[in-house]
Amino acid sequence: MFINDETALASYYQESLPQFISESLVAGFWQRPDAALLHYRYVINPDAKAWIVLVQGRSESVVKYAEFIDELYRNGFSVFAFDHIGQGQSSRLTDNPLHGFVSNFDEYVEDAAALIKQVLHPLQETHGQASLPNYLLGHSMGGAISTLLLMRHPALFSKAVLCSPMYGIATPIPAGLAKILVSVGAYIHRLLGIQSGYFLGQGDYKDVPFKNNKLTSSEVRYRWFKQYYNDNVDARLGGVTFQWLAAALQAIDTIEQQASALKTPLLMLKAGSDQIVDNKAIDSVFVKLPQASLLNIDGAQHEILFERDRYRRPAVEAILAFLLDKADEAEAH
Repeated sequence: MFINDETALASYYQESLPQFISESLVAGFWQRPDAALLHYRYVINPDAKAWIVLVQGRSESVVKYAEFIDELYRNGFSVFAFDHIGQGQSSRLTDNPLHGFVSNFDEYVEDAAALIKQVLHPLQETHGQASLPNYLLGHSMGGAISTLLLMRHPALFSKAVLCSPMYGIATPIPAGLAKILVSVGAYIHRLLGIQSGYFLGQGDYKDVPFKNNKLTSSEVRYRWFKQYYNDNVDARLGGVTFQWLAAALQAIDTIEQQASALKTPLLMLKAGSDQIVDNKAIDSVFVKLPQASLLNIDGAQHEILFERDRYRRPAVEAILAFLLDKADEAEAH
């Protein structure tokens, strides 16, 4: 089992990883019926045991996950990942390209399904890997999208991993009040004919210092992906809009109501010190899932896959064990 060591990351980020991105991580674009372009990347392991489709969180991009994709590749997987509409290097949907916007999470879900059927499946056929199992791995917003995708298209994947899935959003105000503010704000925007607008306290992209970040306690990993956004301005995204929040809350309600129908074997990872998603909501959905295991990474912040090794290593070990059918220590039911 290959997992990166944090002490070697400085040289890895300067040498091996840029080489992997430029030489192995193939890039492409898929055009939606409305002419919008979705950016995707893939790497093919000729001796792959399975394919993993990686579904990123809000404001993220494929290349941010290059370290993890490289680890998956070295552990015997082929990997396919993509940027959601409205973020990363995919087309933007608003006049302000920094707006975090979508009208409905159905758009994310059906984009993912179309990419899998129209890009990934032909790719697998071409490279003689169509018979391999397909696994799904989603983080945060990508965890919510992945859950909805599994509900709508259960035949696409045989297993799934959900890291810090967004089944609830951590807010400084009561959830009921937040829902009212979102609903009223979105309604006012519709009346005024405004396509999108930032939620209260949100704005354009900001370069948050490491000491103030709520994503990870790993300074070396944080600085690496922040440098990527400094070097690739077009991949940046700002704060959430009223419209994105309204769509997210609707998706969360759907997941809560329909969770018991999800039959795919799941491994869920919960970050014990998460300040972005609501861990109580994760627990609430987990108990409804018929084939799920839950691993709590005590002390980890939201982005488990970008955390310090003390949190990240047991998470990656559990993911690989689950996908490779090895015993893990997750609490199962």
